Amino acid sequence: MNTLSWTAAAFFLYAASAAVRLITAEIAPAGEAQRWLGSAPNAEYETEPTAEEDALQKAARLKRALTANPRKTWARIELGLLWESEGKTEKAEDCLLEAARTDHQQLAAWTLANFYFRHEKQDDFWHWARETVRLNFDDVRPLLRLAYAVDPDPRFLVGRLGEGVAYPLLDVLLEKDRMDKSQELARMLMARPAARRETILDLSTRQIAHRNASWALELWNWLGPPADPLARPPDGQGFRPRLETNPGVQTEWTPGRIVFRFDGTESDTLPLLEQAVAAPASAVRYRLLFEFSGPTEGLDFSLGSRVRPLGRGARPAPGPLVSFSLPADHSTLGPMRIVPFRLYYRRTPGVPPLQGELTLGHLQLIQEEP
Repeated sequence: MNTLSWTAAAFFLYAASAAVRLITAEIAPAGEAQRWLGSAPNAEYETEPTAEEDALQKAARLKRALTANPRKTWARIELGLLWESEGKTEKAEDCLLEAARTDHQQLAAWTLANFYFRHEKQDDFWHWARETVRLNFDDVRPLLRLAYAVDPDPRFLVGRLGEGVAYPLLDVLLEKDRMDKSQELARMLMARPAARRETILDLSTRQIAHRNASWALELWNWLGPPADPLARPPDGQGFRPRLETNPGVQTEWTPGRIVFRFDGTESDTLPLLEQAVAAPASAVRYRLLFEFSGPTEGLDFSLGSRVRPLGRGARPAPGPLVSFSLPADHSTLGPMRIVPFRLYYRRTPGVPPLQGELTLGHLQLIQEEP
């Protein structure tokens, strides 16, 4: 057999032997696979926990995994957390810092931020919290919940962690129901040239729900709303009206107008439209202006507890249709209050159900000078 043939045969035997070794490693139990493959530690087998493993056994297993692959960050982190649980804080810190030195990804930084948070080392916490933000490509809110527990001041948190955390921080403040801190952060956002208008609108809606009239109005005015509340879709966001859905009544909105179509099968009492109004806490006088066409029998409006029929003295052109007073509310904290304005239908007994179209437009509630 010539030299070339011997070389080919040797290569064939080597390949066959390697294939047998790989197949055996796949199908054999861990101990047998280790015997076939030699004495070098195998990272996958060495990191499998045993059924009843104490702290020393677990530490030995994790060290073997790191010997097999020093870049197994999760094993180094797990070892550091094990030392911490055993009260060996310095060994834990060294282990977690080594994980951060060998792996410049979010997990190691996030683990160190948690570690220093638990041990109340604020300078180290803020360093690794900022590193976590820098390395984060997903959701930074879990970190911000920790940061909030250290200091809830939004200006301080944004200063420590960077401008990029402002919007997720607002989510965290709203989770905590901190409407005061949310308003502070909103003022910071509104000072930016490209503040997100939908975020400010959503916060205005939330402040209305919390009856924080002055804060809601501050946000609403920053948005620069049109004078006619029907100029934008009546979705109930901020101080926009909200249309109610009722069987037997169809609604259609076009800028500045709403058409209500009654088919005669509607309920005897039903709400049609509601709008939040920021009114002074002191006594105030209002004029209601609107245009309408169509039947108005049974249609009323109310501001707070004051109810008026829609059609009394009305005409199909803007004008001071109704003028009335809203009494003071001495229970309200602050200079402003939230008062609901409503339009609703109530069928008078003995009167046939309303049928036909009612068009409402140029709806304005104007505060009169005292």
